[in-house]
Amino acid sequence: MPSAAEEMRERCRSLLRAAGPAGMARSEVQAAIGAEEKTTSYYLHTPGLAIKGQTRAHEFTRWFAPEFADAAAAYVAARDAIVKDNKTARFSESLLDAACVAAVDGRTHEQIAEALGRNLRTVADVMLRLARAGRVQRMFWPIGGGVNGLMARYWALGAELPPLPEKEPSVRVRKSNAKPKHLHQKPGPKPGLISKKSLSTRRRALSPDALREAVQEKRIVSFALAQPIVPPGVKVTICPAGKDHRFSVSQPEPFFSREGYKPAFIGHDTWAAKVYGGNV
Repeated sequence: MPSAAEEMRERCRSLLRAAGPAGMARSEVQAAIGAEEKTTSYYLHTPGLAIKGQTRAHEFTRWFAPEFADAAAAYVAARDAIVKDNKTARFSESLLDAACVAAVDGRTHEQIAEALGRNLRTVADVMLRLARAGRVQRMFWPIGGGVNGLMARYWALGAELPPLPEKEPSVRVRKSNAKPKHLHQKPGPKPGLISKKSLSTRRRALSPDALREAVQEKRIVSFALAQPIVPPGVKVTICPAGKDHRFSVSQPEPFFSREGYKPAFIGHDTWAAKVYGGNV
């Protein structure tokens, strides 16, 4: 089963064959197959489907079936000869006459293009040619401030032109590219500075009497004066306060004598003499 693209290409091929040596414009093929302009051009550029008779004036380009290649070459040669002999003969007389009829009541390029069914670029070139030939009246209407704030509007020959409105004076707005002031400021305090509010939280040290009074009134909790927490079933032994003499030496005994060449024990009743004997 052929796909949708293949069916569309076959329709284009049948249309070009039916047109014969006269060929078809791209807009005619587009209207016949009911596709968009970009899609129609994509199908027509399929290799082997059609021959493009592109002239110097792209306004007259036509498409031909491959079997009518001679007719396509003859058509391009004839159109190029007309453009070469008369460089102003880019547009047909019917298009120029239709543009003259549409150029009434101060219409703009957009309005004339909508009335003719042509693109804006083609209409702009047509109206420029008609204005230079003196077939239409043209005025540049101010649409805003600035140098280029003008819009071309067209009237038929013999029509009374309205007075041109005054153009608003252009006001130059100077805009600085400098960085805003608030973007230069870094958030938060500057490093190295201490806020005075942080110093207000400090408190003076209390005297021993004031500390004891504050603990009794339970305004503060002192770990030094607090009662220990004793779990149930634990035996508590309270040692009396005083100096601990458990690790102090009451009567130190000298080990060796520093007199003479070799050290010798002092006495024979010391514990060192009893342990080492005469081994030293």
